Amino acid sequence: MTYNQISQPDGLNFIINYKTFQIIGPTNLPIALVKPDHVSTYTALQSNQASGVALSKQLLVGLSLVIGSIAAVLDYSPDMLMLSAFGALRSIHTYFGFVGESAPLSLVRNMVNYSCLGASFVFLLMFLEKLMGARMIATRVWHRAVAVLLFSSIFTAGHWLVPNYQVNSTLIADTLSSAFGIGLVVAVIVGRKFRKNSQGKLRESENQTASLFTKTMAQVQIALALATLAMHGSVNADELLNSIAGAVSLTDPLDWRHMMLMPALLTAGLLEVGSVAKRMQTFGQEMAHKALIEKELKVGHDVQARMLPEKKFKTTHWQWRATYHPAEALAGDWFDIREIEFAEGKKMLAVCLADVTGHGVGSSLSTSVICSHWSLWCQRLAVEPYPADKKRREELLASAPLCIHKGLSALRKNENCTAMMALLDPQSNEVTITSAGHPGGLILNKKGLRYVTTAGERLGGELMGDPIWTSKTEVIGPEDLLVIYSDGIVPVGVTILSWAGQLKKRILAGEHSFEMMLMKTLHNNKRAFMQDPSNEDDMTLLLLKRNESAETV
Repeated sequence: MTYNQISQPDGLNFIINYKTFQIIGPTNLPIALVKPDHVSTYTALQSNQASGVALSKQLLVGLSLVIGSIAAVLDYSPDMLMLSAFGALRSIHTYFGFVGESAPLSLVRNMVNYSCLGASFVFLLMFLEKLMGARMIATRVWHRAVAVLLFSSIFTAGHWLVPNYQVNSTLIADTLSSAFGIGLVVAVIVGRKFRKNSQGKLRESENQTASLFTKTMAQVQIALALATLAMHGSVNADELLNSIAGAVSLTDPLDWRHMMLMPALLTAGLLEVGSVAKRMQTFGQEMAHKALIEKELKVGHDVQARMLPEKKFKTTHWQWRATYHPAEALAGDWFDIREIEFAEGKKMLAVCLADVTGHGVGSSLSTSVICSHWSLWCQRLAVEPYPADKKRREELLASAPLCIHKGLSALRKNENCTAMMALLDPQSNEVTITSAGHPGGLILNKKGLRYVTTAGERLGGELMGDPIWTSKTEVIGPEDLLVIYSDGIVPVGVTILSWAGQLKKRILAGEHSFEMMLMKTLHNNKRAFMQDPSNEDDMTLLLLKRNESAETV
């Protein structure tokens, strides 16, 4: 008797082998065709089978949907997204298979059904690939899209090419997925070892932290994936072979080997989430530590800012403007502008700009020493008689670098610091300057530019012989602008004298807005530092001139 004869509505509906209870045909056997002494046995078997099949398919659909939802909520990493796509596609395929048992599916539904089956096959392999963090070849997004479309088309075409494909399609997909999955995992493991020994073509997608926790998670994931695929694939392959050979077997619908694939894969995925959580915890601790450091740096920045004078100020005789751009939270540049009042009631403006090599915490500590010793020198100067004589001013100012040098030498050996100091006398409208290895000052007016500097050793380092610093005096006219700056103002790759020459040409060409000209240079340097941070440096610019409302004494 053929299968078509059994399936006829008016033919024999069911055949039962009462010794082995092998079922051939539909499960809706009328009770009247069963011998009376076997009715109870058959009824129990039929009920158990129907309940088992229904529960099995409900679990397959439910687990797929739950896994897809959990994967999307817990983690948005590529491996969990692949698992989510796999579960969603398999749930759609199972749903259509469930519906198709009661009524034939339309052509479109059939194509969607088998397309989802083929796509799920690819997403399972992608999940395993991402889970292990390795790639056999450098695959791009469009490569993966082509793979999904290709296997969707192949599994869809199988509906017309393979006899009885509707029964065996899921078995074929699961058997191939298990086989390809095991092959992929083994190939990755062997490839990694081969790569370590001979630098093969296998490439790791990213360098993970070589911690014991991470290694353990990776090993558990690989072992779990291999065991799951091996057991799930074996039962599917066995049923597929029996189906192809024509043998008929009654498999328990609740066979744990059928039901473990999705939960086990979810577990492997959640282990990855645990590994990510561990890394996030470490990252969180690092961020908290970084936040604490930034807080301390903010405190240091505020303290250093309090060591600086007003950046824009006007006194009876002088006015100045300071521009200060530290490269980091703590800078190696420092400046001070203050009026020193002598016993006679006369005042003199004292200016100091120091540039410690580098920037950051170490350099900022040196600036605090410079600030304290400069303040001590200014206090000692105030108890001296007013230095109306130019030579006396030069002698007093030449002693300031030595005071700072001694302080830096006590702090740290081989400290490199340059400094420019000046005394501005409102009585004679003269400025006395001294340089300790620092770029010279500029005096700008409409007629051009004067570059003013003196010879002197850097501060804080080892000196050859006795330290000697010299001073020089220049007259400050009503329209003159005194410019003192750190080397961060000078454009990168340009010498100081060349830069000064360029400024002079611009002045002689009629550009008399000196402040705007210098600020433009500063902003150009700032943009250059952003493009090449390796050249970044602190920038300080001091502009001083006589107060136009002051009366000449």
